[in-house]
Amino acid sequence: MRRLYVFAGKAKTGKDTAAGVIEKYYRTQGEKVIKYSCTVYLKKYIKEIYNWNEDEKTKPRELLQTLGKEIKDKYPDFFLTRMEEDINFLSNHCDIMIITGIRLVPELNFLRNKFKSILIKVEKSVLDNTLTEKERNDVTETDVDKFNNYDFIIKNDSDIFELNNKIIKLIEEVEHEY
Repeated sequence: MRRLYVFAGKAKTGKDTAAGVIEKYYRTQGEKVIKYSCTVYLKKYIKEIYNWNEDEKTKPRELLQTLGKEIKDKYPDFFLTRMEEDINFLSNHCDIMIITGIRLVPELNFLRNKFKSILIKVEKSVLDNTLTEKERNDVTETDVDKFNNYDFIIKNDSDIFELNNKIIKLIEEVEHEY
């Protein structure tokens, strides 16, 4: 693997959309790209235990937050260990890896310290994410604002075309500087 892009941000800020731009860019350059969600195991458990059909419109966010906390309380390094194992294995099978869904400072610090990663926060000044008050105040929605060591902060306050342009400029800067 020659690049590891990491996307952090609150719900519905455009993290996956931005990651998709990077994925498409590098694929058109003939590079092997793996897009990885750090929530893959959590979503799998929700799917298996509660028969969630993985439809984003019916995502049981409060349940995801609750189950994630329960797992971390019982097995503090569960998600970090699995992410590290997955990155180490998958890095031998790609040129570019993109990780989406990072929400917590320990995850960001881990990726910063363990891997040569490019940490990107996607922000949106007006969030229309339909989260409840309880969901908005969960650590998985607030912790990303406590981290101050991002390589890039992308403001997603326009349209998809503008976000696309910002991500392409980011890629060009990364390719030139890193």
